[in-house]
Amino acid sequence: MADPKFVSGGTTRTFKPGNIQATLLSDTPRQRPLVSSNGTIRILEISTTDDRFIEIEVVALPKADVGSFHGYDSMRTFLITTVNWAETTWTFTDTDGDAFTVRYWSDSFDLVEGKKDHFGGRLLLRVEV
Repeated sequence: MADPKFVSGGTTRTFKPGNIQATLLSDTPRQRPLVSSNGTIRILEISTTDDRFIEIEVVALPKADVGSFHGYDSMRTFLITTVNWAETTWTFTDTDGDAFTVRYWSDSFDLVEGKKDHFGGRLLLRVEV
């Protein structure tokens, strides 16, 4: 099992596999469903390229770094300072060792403190094509 990593330029944040669990979400078609005045349903296909997303579940992530693993403070600094939220693409490596070029896609950074100095929540990353 590989350690999940966030990498941008010369900055690498490595997390303990138990704290980061990633799921590649199924493709989402880019469509707009419409209903005409007579009740007929029409689907407007906006694009043939589907968006792909990775949902990261963060579980009991320590506030501070522990040994060679990074914590909540390092993750937050990486997302705010290093990649500036969604402005910059970066590389996410999951526990299978698969690397994806991603962009931060969540509306906010809202990990919550579940127990003292341990944070959890979900992050959404958009896989860049």
